[in-house]
Amino acid sequence: MSGIELFDFYTSKRDFSESPEDSYAQLLQTLLYHIGDDLLPLLEEAEKKTPS
Repeated sequence: MSGIELFDFYTSKRDFSESPEDSYAQLLQTLLYHIGDDLLPLLEEAEKKTPS
């Protein structure tokens, strides 16, 4: 998946429930706000390194 697809996938979990998925989605939104599109290649790299 591309960086933007990964961002969309993970941030779609944002439901304000304070679950781990919700917290991660919130973190990604915050990071995108602060560092912009430089986040997207980092998401791609992290996804490649994450065991399935």
